[in-house]
Amino acid sequence: ITSLEKLAQGEFPFCAIISTWGPHCPHTIPQHYADLYTNATPDGFLPDNYCPAFTEENKPKMQSKPYWPCQNTLPLTSDDWRKTVAHYWGYCTYLDEQFGRVLDKLDELGIADNTIVAFAVDHGEMLGGHGNFDKGPYFYEEIVHIPMIVRDPLKRKPINPNGFVNLRDLFPTLISLAGAEDILNEDERTRSYWKTDHKATFYTYDAYQGRQFKLRGIRTARYKYNWSPNDLCELYDLENDPGERFNLIDDPAFADVQSGLHRQLMAWMADEDDYLLHTRHLLPAGSYVDGRGFEQQHDPGVWSESEQSWFKSGL
Repeated sequence: ITSLEKLAQGEFPFCAIISTWGPHCPHTIPQHYADLYTNATPDGFLPDNYCPAFTEENKPKMQSKPYWPCQNTLPLTSDDWRKTVAHYWGYCTYLDEQFGRVLDKLDELGIADNTIVAFAVDHGEMLGGHGNFDKGPYFYEEIVHIPMIVRDPLKRKPINPNGFVNLRDLFPTLISLAGAEDILNEDERTRSYWKTDHKATFYTYDAYQGRQFKLRGIRTARYKYNWSPNDLCELYDLENDPGERFNLIDDPAFADVQSGLHRQLMAWMADEDDYLLHTRHLLPAGSYVDGRGFEQQHDPGVWSESEQSWFKSGL
């Protein structure tokens, strides 16, 4: 808030970025905010696509076991999940209030009408979906379908307000709306949310703290196809299976859908010069970059002292 006051008094345009830890585990918030949602879910609450973690059939190997202690949700009861939901939603409300202070300050300073404001997050929260907590090496909707709000004082209309957009194009969008499009290259200019009419979006995942998870994905209005060069691929019909429970990758009835999505994904990877198209040797999915195997990643005995210390202190 103090920084905004100083920036508003300056003679130059400004860009201010406010980054927060949450809403992210550990969900450490003032008790008042968790209490707001204590009774928001019924007894026995579980998401529609809940199942005991790591029990789903026909899923990639990398989804078969937890790779952090907090992801081992098998001991959790429905009451535990209710408490988790209450704390997560409480965290969201807590942060909503903090960003509300920013918007109020813009009004107070008289600069709201010429300030573009964007709100986004880097990933979602599984919150019991598929029995999972936090995030992981997968492209489930709970993780990748995230909030994105852009307030444009000039109320410019996008070509397709319901089209697909991606986080990578947020900065070209803001720079374009701010009138500084001349500093963007030709490709970046075309990626502004206001100018795009994408019928699909794409996902990438490579590694997590030394563990290798090579994944690429494409999502259209109805289907999602996840490609892994060294693990089981996935295909979901989001219209009939919004919870992404049933992997159709081996269903002959969807062979044409799969091949079409695969071609689109490979073409996008080629346009992006994705190194994964040219890689000839890959470590097994889930293995460590230092050579430790997939099976070791689930053994607490191989975690470093810093990893063990972090979890003892943080969770």
